[in-house]
Amino acid sequence: MGSHFDVVMVAVSYQAEEDTRRLVARVDELVGQALRQQEMQVALLIVDNSSSSLAESPYRDLVAQSIAVITLAQGNLGYFGACRAAHAWALEQKWSWGAWILSNTDLDIASADFFRRVQDVGREARADLAVIGPQIRSEISGSDQNPFMRVRPSRWRMGFYRWCFALRPLAWLYQWAAILKAKLRFHFRSSVRSQASAEREVVYAVQGAMMIYLPAWFRAGLKFDHGAFLYGEEMTTAERARRAGLMIEHWPELMVKHREHGSIGWRPSSRMLNWQAEASRYVWEAYFRS
Repeated sequence: MGSHFDVVMVAVSYQAEEDTRRLVARVDELVGQALRQQEMQVALLIVDNSSSSLAESPYRDLVAQSIAVITLAQGNLGYFGACRAAHAWALEQKWSWGAWILSNTDLDIASADFFRRVQDVGREARADLAVIGPQIRSEISGSDQNPFMRVRPSRWRMGFYRWCFALRPLAWLYQWAAILKAKLRFHFRSSVRSQASAEREVVYAVQGAMMIYLPAWFRAGLKFDHGAFLYGEEMTTAERARRAGLMIEHWPELMVKHREHGSIGWRPSSRMLNWQAEASRYVWEAYFRS
């Protein structure tokens, strides 16, 4: 006999013990508040990408009063790879769920009713709504990182990304330009719109730091396999939903704060740049080449 959860949250941790423990405490706090008003079942799966076995993981003893905390440690599986491992494990346990959240650990959940809202949408979501993205408020720029892309990009744009990340000097320049842009936005945030739109909207892709998958995703048989080790998960999610005739929406009333680059730092390593090149090549060939 399996278990049913209103929400299953998969948090992927890589050398981020402080962030991970902070997230567990916050989820437990919010779920505890919700339990005082209505019954809610939430499971939090920590996939520790920095440990090759559970015995090595610093999270093996994590417990919480209001949530089920289960740690999985299998070495570095990447982001979607970690989600796929958690999904396979949950199916082996004969779990079912209303909503499935894939998340970084460097997030602070700002909305006090976050899990109640996710619980409701998991129960009552439209048949064609597969994924929602919350408002992800960047600590660097002060702006909402969602939507990741409002409309599907052109072949020319994706071809540019492919060649940009394939050439190391261009990849470095692109990375530093993005960081500089975010810092400038934060410095001059008083001159730009700082408040996110309160309106929900249909978008092409949402930001990968947190993506909420609804029953329509699973009913359509969509999976979490990905042709790259890391990066590009937003595009794979967007293309799979699009090709299945399903929708993705941005819901700004669900708010989290993002402490970016907590695990990988500000200086992109050669390994990170290689993964970005691999991901941009995969996305191009899988979804935009023809």
